[in-house]
Amino acid sequence: MIRKIVFDFFAPVISAFLLGILLALLANGFVSTVSASADLRASLDILQFSVGTHTYSLVSVVSLTLAAFFICCIKNIFEIKAWRGPADTIFSAHTNQKDHQIKQGVGSTLAALVVASAGGSVGQYGPLVHLGSTIGLWIQKFTRVENDVLIGCGVAAAISAGFGAPIAGVLFAHEAILRHFSLRAVAPIFIASFTASAFSNVFWGTSENIFNVTSADVSLSSLIIIFLLLGPIFSLMAFSFMRLTRFFSQFAESKSQRGKTIFLFSGALICGFIGIFYPEILGIGTASMGLLLSNTFSTDHLLMLFLLKLVMTSLCIGCGLFGGVFSPALFIGIAGGSIAASLMGLIGLEGYAQIVMIAGMAAVSSCVIGAPITSILLVLELTGSYQFAISAMVAVVIANLITHKLYGLSYFDRVLLDRGIDIKSGREAISQAQQSVMSCEGVAYTQVSLEMTGLEALELMRKNKTTESYIIDSTDIFRGKVDIFEAIEAGNSPLSSAPKKQFTFLKEDESIQTAMQRLASFVGESIPILSSDKSQLRKVITEGSLFDQVIAIQKQTKDIERS
Repeated sequence: MIRKIVFDFFAPVISAFLLGILLALLANGFVSTVSASADLRASLDILQFSVGTHTYSLVSVVSLTLAAFFICCIKNIFEIKAWRGPADTIFSAHTNQKDHQIKQGVGSTLAALVVASAGGSVGQYGPLVHLGSTIGLWIQKFTRVENDVLIGCGVAAAISAGFGAPIAGVLFAHEAILRHFSLRAVAPIFIASFTASAFSNVFWGTSENIFNVTSADVSLSSLIIIFLLLGPIFSLMAFSFMRLTRFFSQFAESKSQRGKTIFLFSGALICGFIGIFYPEILGIGTASMGLLLSNTFSTDHLLMLFLLKLVMTSLCIGCGLFGGVFSPALFIGIAGGSIAASLMGLIGLEGYAQIVMIAGMAAVSSCVIGAPITSILLVLELTGSYQFAISAMVAVVIANLITHKLYGLSYFDRVLLDRGIDIKSGREAISQAQQSVMSCEGVAYTQVSLEMTGLEALELMRKNKTTESYIIDSTDIFRGKVDIFEAIEAGNSPLSSAPKKQFTFLKEDESIQTAMQRLASFVGESIPILSSDKSQLRKVITEGSLFDQVIAIQKQTKDIERS
C-alpha cells in the first residue's frame, strides 16, 4: 500500500520534471532555429533585384519551394496521411487509445519547423503543443501515469518554454486541451510548466516582457464602451480567419494525391511571391508584431498586411505547408487592432493605439484557440501590464461569445467536428463513441443448426435455461435467431423451413454509443454481435453487459475529472 502511494506520488512528479526539461530543450531549439533561419534569409543578397528605388529579394520564393519539396519527403518518410496538431492533442487527452501515432507527431513537428524556417506564413506554437503531447505520450510507455496528465504536462511545458509564460501554459493545458481541473493533474502540470520556464531562463534567457508597451493613461469606463463596439469586429476577424483556413483545407482534401501536390507547390509559390513585396507576412511574424505595436506602418499598409496575413496563412495551412494558427492569429489581431486605432484617431480618440492592438491580439487569438482566460493571462505575462490585461478582458469576452455562436468553441474543435468527433459532448460520450461493442462481456448462448426441428431446439433451450437460440450452419455461417415461441411454432419441422423473423442485432464495428441508441426500445433476452458482413456470429451480449460497460466508462470519466 505504501509502495503504491509513493509510486503514485513520485511517478507523475518525475515525469513532469523530465517533460519540462525535454520541452525546454526542444521548444527553444525549434524557436531558435526559426529565428536563425529568418536572419539568414534576410541577410542573403544573392537573389536581390531592384525596381526603381526599391530593392526586393526572391529568397522567399526559393525557400518556400524547397520547403514544399521537403514536405513531400517528410510525408513519405514518416508515412503521414494527415498532419498532426493541437486538434489531435485534444482528442488524445479525451480518450484512452494506445495508438497515438507518435511517429506521425514527430514528423508533423519537423514539417512545421521546415515551413516556418522557410518563411511560410504559419505559427510555431501549435506544432510545439502537439510535440509536447507526443513526448508526454512517449514517456507514458515507461510509466503508469494517465494519458491526460502527461499530455497536459507536455502542452504546458511547450507553451511555457515557447512563450516564456509558465502560468499561461498551465491554464492553456487545462482550458484548451484537458477541459477540466483535477488535483492529480494540476500539480504535475505546474511542475512541468515551471521547470520548462526555469530551464529556459537559465540556458537561453528571456526578456522580461516580449511585447514592450507603454502604460496607457485611460479610464476603464471609456475602454468598456470602446471594446463593446470592437468586440464583434474582432470576432468577425477570427471567424474569417478560421473559415478561410477551413475552406482551403477542405478544397485540398477534395483533390487527388497529384492535385494535392500541385496545390502544395502552388501555395508555396504564391506565398513566396507575395512575400517579395510584403516580407512582414512571412514566418511567425514576431518582429513584424513589434513593428505594428510601434505604429511603424501607414493605415493603407496595415490593411494590406492584415488581409494578406489572413489569406496567406489560410492558404499555407490549407495547401499543406503545415504550421500553427496561434502566431498568425496574434498578428491578425494586432494588425486589426492597429487599423481600428487608426480609424479611432480620425474621430479624435487618441492614446488608445497600443491598448486596442493588444486587446485585438487577445480577442482574435482566444477565439481561434478557444482559451479566453489563457489569452487574458498571456497579455499580463507578455506585457507586464495589469491595465492591459483588464482592458483586453472585455474585448475577449465579447468576441468569444459571438464567435462561439458563429463558428464554435475553437478552430481545433471544428477540425475535430469535421472528422465526426464532437468534443463538446464530453469525455464520456467520446469514450462511448470510440469503444466498440466487442468490449462488452459476452454471455453463453444456445447454438442450433438448420437441420434441427423446432422441438429439438426447444429442448436444447430448456436444458441451457435460455429463451433464445442462434442458428449456425455446417460452414459456421450465421443463419438467424430463434426464440421459444418460434421453436414451438416450428414443431417437428426443421428450422430451415421456419419463417424468418426480424430481430435486433449489432455489428462488431459499432460503438457503445450507437448500441445504446439502437437498443433504446429493445425487448429480449440477448443481442447478437455479427461481423461487418453479417455472416459470422462474433459474440452474444445482454443489455446488462452493455450497461455495465457504460457504467465503467462513467466511473472512469468521473475518476479522471474529479480525482
